[in-house]
Amino acid sequence: MLAGLAGCAFSDPRIDGPAPSSWLEPGFAADLADMGTKLGSAWSAVAGLARDAPADSPLARMTQVVESQWRVVIGPDPVNRVPNTRADPGEPAAVTDTTDGLAKADAACATVRDTAQANAGKTAGITAAWWASLAAGAEQVRRGLQGAYDSPSPVDPGVTIALTELQTALPDLISRHQEGIFVLRTAMGFLTADADRAVFQSALSTLQSELAALTDQAASRGVTPPTSPGIYELPGGRDSQAAMALLASVQQSLVEAAVVWVAATDDPARAVPYVMSAATLGSALGIGTAVWPGWPD
Repeated sequence: MLAGLAGCAFSDPRIDGPAPSSWLEPGFAADLADMGTKLGSAWSAVAGLARDAPADSPLARMTQVVESQWRVVIGPDPVNRVPNTRADPGEPAAVTDTTDGLAKADAACATVRDTAQANAGKTAGITAAWWASLAAGAEQVRRGLQGAYDSPSPVDPGVTIALTELQTALPDLISRHQEGIFVLRTAMGFLTADADRAVFQSALSTLQSELAALTDQAASRGVTPPTSPGIYELPGGRDSQAAMALLASVQQSLVEAAVVWVAATDDPARAVPYVMSAATLGSALGIGTAVWPGWPD
């Protein structure tokens, strides 16, 4: 369901409550320790760039996000995203050359992304979804290093996503793609800047390609894809600001459904890219940032 949009009958795949302890699989502790080290390196690199930046700057926001991710990963209950509030991340990296500093931060965030994505692909259920979300959050930060990054909501410990069957999760993701395509196509008419239109067109093309692939996957699995109603009711506003809000809603809707699909499928490696794609639809404009994309924070 697109947040703030009317005329949508899709159920919200998120729930409040503790994550099941059964997702603590063998090797998880070792993966956490490895990720803690890599997130610590990413924090140091980003924090070094933000050392002299204003407190409300994108770099300062990204530093806070990476620190939040690190505190959860090294925390007493990563399952429920309970942070370690006492640990000291250390000193920010010394940055004498901004270009070099940006390259190192980019590489460190990419390492976090790639490791988390690989962990998602080798696990299953909510474990895979948790890692996929962390990978998407790291990629949002990496792209944000180019200068655009909104202030995300803080982590809400103890809340998680719902577990559902593939027969529910896949049609829901398809439905949200159908709705997102209609919304983005409509919202493009509200824009005045060519650069903004290019971002929306890229997002629209991505959703169209993904919808075709998802529909094929549904057919191969014997899952009946939903039929789009064709027209959706949009909230008021027909200007660039309204268009940006619609893009943020599309992004939120898709990433929520995508992490649920990762948890439901028996082939998470194939599903994780949809989380990554959904979480970064608006990254060029700094839209849709989150500490744990897809989680109900």
